[in-house]
Amino acid sequence: MNSRELNFLIRLISSPTKISKNEFYNINYENFVKYSSAHLMLPAIYSILKKQGFLKYIPKDLNMFLKEIYMMNKERNIVLKKEILEIAKFLNEHDIKYTLIKGSSMIMKNIFIDIGERMIGDIDILINEDQADEVINLLNKKGYFNEYLYKFWDSNVYPNFINKKKIFSLDIHKNLLPKKYKNLISSSEALERSINLANGVKVLNNYHEINYLIYNYQLCDFGYLRANYSLKKLYDIQRLSTNNKTEIDKNKYSYNFFEVLRIKGINFNSKKNKKNWALDLRIKMRKKSAIYNFFDKFTCDTIIFFKDINIKIIEFTLNRNYRIMTIKKLLLIVKK
Repeated sequence: MNSRELNFLIRLISSPTKISKNEFYNINYENFVKYSSAHLMLPAIYSILKKQGFLKYIPKDLNMFLKEIYMMNKERNIVLKKEILEIAKFLNEHDIKYTLIKGSSMIMKNIFIDIGERMIGDIDILINEDQADEVINLLNKKGYFNEYLYKFWDSNVYPNFINKKKIFSLDIHKNLLPKKYKNLISSSEALERSINLANGVKVLNNYHEINYLIYNYQLCDFGYLRANYSLKKLYDIQRLSTNNKTEIDKNKYSYNFFEVLRIKGINFNSKKNKKNWALDLRIKMRKKSAIYNFFDKFTCDTIIFFKDINIKIIEFTLNRNYRIMTIKKLLLIVKK
């Protein structure tokens, strides 16, 4: 079972209108903030509490804290929209086939309660792989540079492009998923079926958006391996699904995504799957046994560390810029 605070957070996200004011008096707000922060949901929580008229039921210092986080995020996202409009106009002028994906796409589609609730780190853009070299040259002319490019690693994402005069960096994707999994979702189809907004910005349609959220979390964030979940992803899917009947691909990754939720007692999906007893046992054992939980986490961390290790070693050995960047990252970890 989840803790009272985590259950409260889940209900606040999924069905806030069913929460009574008396429930606010039995919450350990230190734990509540811990869970909200871990799932990158603090600004969204403030927005939901404000919309439902619940702010008066939480401690005043927490109210002020959440408002400060929310306002900072709102200011960032206002800048984000301006920078997106600028880069979209630039790409359109040069006939680049692209579409925004992930948080940037959702912000531009206005799927959230307001602009301040979604935390976004950078601007993710899917491009036509055949135009990759042209896009890199154009971004350099626009003042966006990255510290290295892969020479041997056929990654689906280029190292992020930074413009020192801008707040947000650009993550350029030549495919939605790594090469091993790219057949799960068609990048070319996603580009063809992208939506042209009135302001000239191109964004993913909801079908590709929702399924990509699931695949990205399961494969790129290793949710499938770790048998874990993200309330931020769930909230994104919920907002995208409002008043829309969006089909979710049926395969082991989507099944696992919703099965973990079921085992955790989170009812975000009305569809009933056949129970996975092995997965159920694994998750329950992690909670019951600290030793099992340690070895489960250690095994996952080890698998992730050695993922693509051969090409990483080649890249490190023969790509000077990649080697310098890797050493810098290792030094930062050591300092922490």
